[in-house]
Amino acid sequence: TDYFVRAWALTETGEVYTDWAPIANAEQYLEVDWQSGLLSTLNLYVEDSVVAWVTADTDMDEVVEVRLGPSRGADETLSGTMYFDEFISLSSTDAMPFTIYMPVLVR
Repeated sequence: TDYFVRAWALTETGEVYTDWAPIANAEQYLEVDWQSGLLSTLNLYVEDSVVAWVTADTDMDEVVEVRLGPSRGADETLSGTMYFDEFISLSSTDAMPFTIYMPVLVR
């Protein structure tokens, strides 16, 4: 079975998604960074490398929640366990990206 991850952000016109990025069937360090702006970029990192990104107008938006888990629309017959070992959220007022250090995922 292949495993994939993606990130998304809400804009004034709706949701925007990165492409799906493959991840290993092993521990993975995931990170998302985003900066609000007219042409801001949401970057998805796997093991410190950018694997997917999307650019959108998010100048009126801010991070209010983070959701971890299966994607909407997942097959209801799927089962398994997701382990989230750590979650860190950082923000800066010095025009730096909002960075979310995602958990290590283990199957």
